[in-house]
Amino acid sequence: MPKPWIDSVKNARSLTVRNNIGSGNWSSLFSRGLREINRLLSSSSLNITFREAAADASADVIVAVGNGPISYTHDNTTFTSNFDGKRLHGYTGLAGREGSPYIEKAFVFLPTAPEMHTPSGTRRTGIQVMTLILIHEFVHCCGLTDNDHSPDDIFNGNPTTNPGSRPDGDRVGIMGSNGYVWFPPFFLSNSTVGKIQSVW
Repeated sequence: MPKPWIDSVKNARSLTVRNNIGSGNWSSLFSRGLREINRLLSSSSLNITFREAAADASADVIVAVGNGPISYTHDNTTFTSNFDGKRLHGYTGLAGREGSPYIEKAFVFLPTAPEMHTPSGTRRTGIQVMTLILIHEFVHCCGLTDNDHSPDDIFNGNPTTNPGSRPDGDRVGIMGSNGYVWFPPFFLSNSTVGKIQSVW
């Protein structure tokens, strides 16, 4: 079930995002991910904007990479998990005060070196799949949990992989009514849009 943000965030219709990725491929994709989620929200008539934050303290969302134990602390409570830095999935923690239904902060972890299984073996995947992982986690930041995953858009929880001849040719996709649909292009279904609208 989707979770609402605190009123100050909802009223601003904006999520500020801190880039704590560091260097590497993910760092170069951060701005692209912000542009893409904003395009998707705008084209879906969702009046919500993701903006880059200058510091952790001013951020609603903090994005980092992880491999192995990951943790984040909010309201004097530390949450820990074991995270596989080679998988084609990220992790988003929606944090609030104990007993409150409202989100106060979101913590996104991206896999350090996401890998694609190919007929020739396993290798690092490319920019298209990495971009999808990032914007999928940004959809979580809108208040959607794993239970809100959709079968018919980029918010699918278990997409099908389609390795290319090169990493940048890799795709993930879903089974549509007329066969497989591969991303990009990226899109949000009416189901996902409705779930976001329900908490904004």
